[in-house]
Amino acid sequence: MDLTILDRLLLMYAVRLAAPAHSNVITMRPISDLIHDLDFPEEEITEKQITFHKDGSITWNETHTKSVEIGPVAMDIIHSGLISAIPVWDKADEITLEHMDLFRKFGVSIEDIEVA
Repeated sequence: MDLTILDRLLLMYAVRLAAPAHSNVITMRPISDLIHDLDFPEEEITEKQITFHKDGSITWNETHTKSVEIGPVAMDIIHSGLISAIPVWDKADEITLEHMDLFRKFGVSIEDIEVA
């Protein structure tokens, strides 16, 4: 699945939010693999001029997609992560149209989630 830089940043946040702090190898391995697949190698950070600012914002130079293989286990992890992240983003009034597109891309319906 082709994911933009913003998609990948949002998904990494959501997956980390939903991931258990401690578990067993069977549970943690697919979560770790997914985060690794979504992550930004140093070469990409330099090439796309991805910059992490002190205020917490992130900027980049161009529109770029990365093909990430999303199998059924990864899809479940992402779905759970987004369901956990939506109320957090909603309470902070941080949901954008890009968020909505990402929810649709992964089959998450906000009608099924309790938001503040």
